Amino acid sequence: MITKELISYIKQAHEAGNAKADTVKTLKEQGWLSADIEAAYQKALSLPSVPSAPQPSSEDTVLLDPGALISQSVELGKQRFWTLLGIVLFGWTIMSAAILILILIFVFGGIAAGISASANQPGTTAIVIVGVIVGLLAVIGLVILGTWIQAAVITGALRYREKIGVFEAYKQAWEKIGSYFVANFLYGLATLGGFLLFFFPGIIVTVWLFSGIYIVINEGKGPFEALVQARNYTRGRFWSVFGRLLVFWTLQWALLIVAYTLSLFAGEDFQDLVYNLLYSISSLILIPFSFLYIIRLYESLKGSYQPSGDEPKGKGNVLTFIILGIVLPIVYVIGFIALAASLPKEFYEGFKEGLKEEFNTDTPTNNPYEPLPSPYRGNVNEENYF
Repeated sequence: MITKELISYIKQAHEAGNAKADTVKTLKEQGWLSADIEAAYQKALSLPSVPSAPQPSSEDTVLLDPGALISQSVELGKQRFWTLLGIVLFGWTIMSAAILILILIFVFGGIAAGISASANQPGTTAIVIVGVIVGLLAVIGLVILGTWIQAAVITGALRYREKIGVFEAYKQAWEKIGSYFVANFLYGLATLGGFLLFFFPGIIVTVWLFSGIYIVINEGKGPFEALVQARNYTRGRFWSVFGRLLVFWTLQWALLIVAYTLSLFAGEDFQDLVYNLLYSISSLILIPFSFLYIIRLYESLKGSYQPSGDEPKGKGNVLTFIILGIVLPIVYVIGFIALAASLPKEFYEGFKEGLKEEFNTDTPTNNPYEPLPSPYRGNVNEENYF
């Protein structure tokens, strides 16, 4: 975003005889984007000098177009690439180590339970109970760890101006982990309710509420309030936001297509391996740019947001879809059970017959080791073979 302070600073630096390259370098170190610096140079006027380089504003006055979002996410991604990649890799390392430790615990626990059971020792039941408790605690721990990693990546991307490091990102994310988890959970319920309501409402809810998890971390709002604020940010701008998200989704699909196309050259034996390898590596490399694209879209929505007076409706919109996300799965299950109970007996008999025909073991197979029919099979003397 171009500000008067930026234009003033550039003009003063120019009049003082500072080289443009030095000025640009100083501004970039403060977090300014190249496109804004170049535009400010063209608009620079004779203004009073400023003592130091101004800090970039976190607010945009207009909704950025897809081209600007891509260019800015690429530029910021270059600046924050290794930090964001470090946050991801650090989290994956901790997660992998935790999973490995749990696997070892369960393996040795299973061996101990087996030995105890074979020896008819009374401690078998206790070992099983402890294993179940450890398993439940492990699931909870992995969910918390995964949530923490996600929140840390988002925090590191959101704080691109402050240039926080890996451990600082995890520290700040830990303070928001509870709100982030609840907001993510409510967002999942709302989108589930939308998709179960004939699919297209699910897309609408996804566009409405996508920025909720970023609002929780960046603006300090509660989970539900963050989702309501996300709805209000997109009010009256659904198609504009949808178009920008569609560009983002299209780029992700293109990555899938490229990875799949390249994997075709590896042959059938290695196709899946090559595809998974290519997709995993490319996804890892593009993580910083992907997060920064969505974050710049969120910041652009926030900065260009103009209250319309319909904000109270946002709470009703969000609450309605969250309730649908809870109720509709139950309704669908009950409806499925009722439908199954109302089907005639002949339907199930026909279904059973179809299964028998599908898995009939009396049909000949192509097993080369299966004995062939022979007129000599049965109670036949061995001399009949010769």
